[in-house]
Amino acid sequence: MLSGWIDTIRDHGGVVFIDLRDHYGTTQIVINDEVLLKGIGREHVISVEGVLQERASDTVNPKLATGEVELKVDRLNILSKAVPQLPFDIGDSTNTREDVRLKYRFLDLRNPTVHQNIITRSEITRFLRNKMEELGFLEIQTPILTSSSPEGARDYLVPSRKHQGPIVKFLSPEKQQELILLLGLKENDTLFFICDVQKLVDKLAGQIRTELGRRLDIIEKGCFEMCFVTDFPMFGINDDTGAVEFTHNPFSMPQGEMHALEEMNPLDIKAYQYDIVCNGVELSSGAVRNHLPDIMIKAFEIAGYSKEVIENKFSALFNAFHYGAPPHAGMAPGLDRIVMLLTEQENIREVVAFPMNSNAQDLLLGAPGTVTELQLREAHIKVR
Repeated sequence: MLSGWIDTIRDHGGVVFIDLRDHYGTTQIVINDEVLLKGIGREHVISVEGVLQERASDTVNPKLATGEVELKVDRLNILSKAVPQLPFDIGDSTNTREDVRLKYRFLDLRNPTVHQNIITRSEITRFLRNKMEELGFLEIQTPILTSSSPEGARDYLVPSRKHQGPIVKFLSPEKQQELILLLGLKENDTLFFICDVQKLVDKLAGQIRTELGRRLDIIEKGCFEMCFVTDFPMFGINDDTGAVEFTHNPFSMPQGEMHALEEMNPLDIKAYQYDIVCNGVELSSGAVRNHLPDIMIKAFEIAGYSKEVIENKFSALFNAFHYGAPPHAGMAPGLDRIVMLLTEQENIREVVAFPMNSNAQDLLLGAPGTVTELQLREAHIKVR
């Protein structure tokens, strides 16, 4: 007995061959009784019973794990039907527009390559979890939703700006010629202008470099180049206000602890923070926790926060550190990115079962969406 989706139907006149696809792969089934074929279609879910037999030598398919056998069907039951017109061919879904794939992700997941990516992700997750358990670690679930914080990840309330328009219209022909001569530009050469704050300029320039390397096929394949980043700066200057701010995790221990905070220029202080990078992709990020309340108060003071703000905004963490909190450190691996690299994918959406698009939208469920005035009132939210 087998169950699965109907992948293909081939009518050879009097005998019909169907490729039945399930979690484990594809199996060919053979139907001679036309009555059993009534109402079937591609992507219908069926269960079949019959006799498993060897294929004729000239019909063996070496590309399939089940290519040497077929099931001669005696009974067929339609468990679920699919609409006649599918948005894309399952076998070719990876070549379909991304917005369509995400909207019909439940179909996209049936593609053998996408399906295998999810299986690989599960196997990697299981391996990591088992290994951590063998080493004595506990798996503790942390909150997904929490209170607003003045530092760390930004609240999801900040709109992004999109800039459009070529810069060439702002350059006179004389200025264009001057740049060409100054930079020694030749014809198939491209000059990129990026104008914004330093952090964004660096990020965009890096993305352009990576994309050009990919398109020109000059990135070495089949290797994993690792980098361990340490000595992150504890503080930096805010591009908008000019004030001192945390550059990364505000709860990290500064190198040199209290002495560094009291004696050094804030911009020269390093933090016990670290990243693991592979092929230019950040895989893990971590830090040594600042577990001493007096050092935490001083660090936040440099960044412009009073003790009262710490007590109000981070009361749970701040209070816990007053009850014998031991020194501790941690690192969070980016599982999606690890799976992406190991499966040789270019986007983490290829290895996530129900991903969002680049605009943080869930096209399958239509989220985010609007809510009623009553819902806002019940949640004590006022929209201005």
